[in-house]
Amino acid sequence: MRKKAMKPYGKLRSFVLGVFAGLTACPAVAATAAKTTIIRVDYNHVIRPLLSETCFSCHGPDTAKRQAGLRLDVSDGAYKTLPSGKIALVPGDLKASALVDRISRHDALQMPPAYSNKKLTPTQVAALKRWVEQGAKYAPHWAYVPVPAVSPPSAPSNPVAAKRWQWARTPIDRFLLAKMQGQGFQPSAAADRATLLRRLSLDLTGLPPTPAELVVFLRDRSPNAYEKQVDRLLASPHYGERMATSWLDQVRYADTVGYHGDQDMSVWPYRDYVVNAFNHNKPFDAFTREQLAGDLLPNPTPEQLTASGYNRLGMMSAEGGIQDKEYLAKYFGDRVRNTSIVWLGATIGCAECHDHKYDPYKQKDFYRFGAFFADLNEHGFYGGGFPSGDWGPRLSLATARQTADLARLETDIAAARKVRDAVTNETLATGRERWEKQVRALDTSAGLGWAPMTPTAAASSGGSTLTIGSDGVVVVSGKLPAFDIYSLTLPANRSEITALRLETFGDESQQGNGIARAGTFFVISDVDVAMQEGNGAPQPLKLTSVAVGGEDEGYPGVAMLDGLPNTGWASLFSGNRTAVFRLEHPIKGGPNTRLTVRIHQEMSPHLETGRFRLSLSGVDQADVSAQGVPDNVLAALRKEPAQRTDAEKTLITTAYRNFAPELEEVRDKVAALEGERSVLLGRIPKTLISQSQAPRTIRVLPRGNWMNDTGEVVEPGVPQFLPQVSKPGRATRHDLANWIVSPDNPLTARVFVNRLWKLFYGVGLAKNLDDFGVQGEMPLHPELLDW
Repeated sequence: MRKKAMKPYGKLRSFVLGVFAGLTACPAVAATAAKTTIIRVDYNHVIRPLLSETCFSCHGPDTAKRQAGLRLDVSDGAYKTLPSGKIALVPGDLKASALVDRISRHDALQMPPAYSNKKLTPTQVAALKRWVEQGAKYAPHWAYVPVPAVSPPSAPSNPVAAKRWQWARTPIDRFLLAKMQGQGFQPSAAADRATLLRRLSLDLTGLPPTPAELVVFLRDRSPNAYEKQVDRLLASPHYGERMATSWLDQVRYADTVGYHGDQDMSVWPYRDYVVNAFNHNKPFDAFTREQLAGDLLPNPTPEQLTASGYNRLGMMSAEGGIQDKEYLAKYFGDRVRNTSIVWLGATIGCAECHDHKYDPYKQKDFYRFGAFFADLNEHGFYGGGFPSGDWGPRLSLATARQTADLARLETDIAAARKVRDAVTNETLATGRERWEKQVRALDTSAGLGWAPMTPTAAASSGGSTLTIGSDGVVVVSGKLPAFDIYSLTLPANRSEITALRLETFGDESQQGNGIARAGTFFVISDVDVAMQEGNGAPQPLKLTSVAVGGEDEGYPGVAMLDGLPNTGWASLFSGNRTAVFRLEHPIKGGPNTRLTVRIHQEMSPHLETGRFRLSLSGVDQADVSAQGVPDNVLAALRKEPAQRTDAEKTLITTAYRNFAPELEEVRDKVAALEGERSVLLGRIPKTLISQSQAPRTIRVLPRGNWMNDTGEVVEPGVPQFLPQVSKPGRATRHDLANWIVSPDNPLTARVFVNRLWKLFYGVGLAKNLDDFGVQGEMPLHPELLDW
């Protein structure tokens, strides 16, 4: 990633060229640690790690746990007179230094104490003594000091030594060669060309070279043959995929919410954003601002809003019974940990309950850092997460074609509804009176209710086992095919049949959230019906409308009538669902009449219902409830027209409009258009994004206890010992992003470049990628890292 003045891939290209040119030399450099002879004891390399490991837990930054009033992580604490009258460190004076006395003892006063399970080796004791003799000089922690201007080493003036420097082709080579020669090492032999291309390809794209690519490279004898391969691989779309994999791991990218049910969430456009950012060489400062505060940028683009999905990548819960406040605290802590580690290599998360035991992070720093994100529109408990998938603010990423199609559908739907609504209730009066008489004449439980049918035969095209119960319920078990068609043969011995009802039942034994055989829901792509009398040929029956008890965006009920295998009906709900299909014309049943109902499940692999029942009715209706005609409508119909209240008259009128034959054509047109819109909306990608609102109050939680809200109120801020955000008023996530990528920030560049080095070498210049504090390790080559 580059600065504006740099040509595309300039710095990164140089970095890659240098890395691979020096690849075989790196193990030799790593071996130098064992050969180093201590002459002057360096505080950062030797003493700080030693004190951090054995002393800082009791004598470090954590005020609450500090023992004997002694603080050893800063010189002011180590040099001062203690309450006991002694001084821990007196530069140059071993006898006057109480620390030297305590680490040299072999009795109950020995430090570290036996109960700490820590012990200094004789070599470490000797190093501490020598350091005190040399003046006990402290030095700033290497990661917290500004990045200095570093120049690559120059070739020596000695002709013999200078000849060896001909090996160095890049500035990185010069750093490595100077380090190696200083320790008596020489570079390894150059790799053969096939090996070199294989390394280069795997590291830049994650893929080996093809035989054809290898042949081209082996035949290319031009001086810049290798450089051409670097350029080719950097231009490959697989380069972005390779680099994004590492970043996505760091930011804990996932397509599910993590907690409890681990439900799906749609955030994959963020993944594609990261891939494209690397492929298009987006500057790292923009990459950072867009992720942390894309929604706060002026007139944010869809790409920038998509990037802000970084703030939504943490786990979320829809588990009933959780405390909203508790889970907000969990999300808060996770966000502080991830942001600080990924960009800063800082373990600020360790200060959630107390001051950091090793680094100068205060507990207040943890809450101030998290307060930058207090404006995010989020919940602790996502009640809409399951079953509706509402995990907070989302962005629809429609293409130009999808946008145009959606606008056309909205216009057509409005026009069709206008035609439908223009038909007055007075126009429908004759048909409604005829229907009322039909209902009143059939007003018995058998005549008006749905009649569950017990199939006489049941089969599965995919090899599933269909077991028919005495109550007509069909249970599916055995093989789980990718796609299936259930075929049921029903007796049609009713005098008249107008509608078919499909009921699906929840069952805890089903693996798909208790409502499907697999996944989290089922999808029915089509339903078709045929009638057969005696030994006659089956005659297809047209289904003109369907009413469903619940549907999800993208999966409308009407999709079961379009004959297309790539559309279907689904409803993500942990319970029963019902669909009522109306026949185009009523049919006469009889003892020799059979219906064959086929339930197609051919849209999504393995998403099939596992428990269902079919029923028939002879009453014109569009109701999906168990009783056929709803109780409140039936109660109104049982009254003489003159005795009905205005509310009851309205109820009957509305019920009839839902299936009136006079409105069938326009009603079906509205349903088809609305179904087409639902399918389109379901195909438009959506992604979670950040959305700013009035920030909530953030307090320091005593011991991190989310129930204790008596702590100090804090405003957004960065760790107190680092350069500060300078802004009047409350700082925002945008200000945090600017601070992170500021040249004055000593951590960000070191952390990211160290991660790149690890990606190509297998180990960072500083081995601990996530902790640039005192518990981490000094870089093997700090000058090279800073360069």
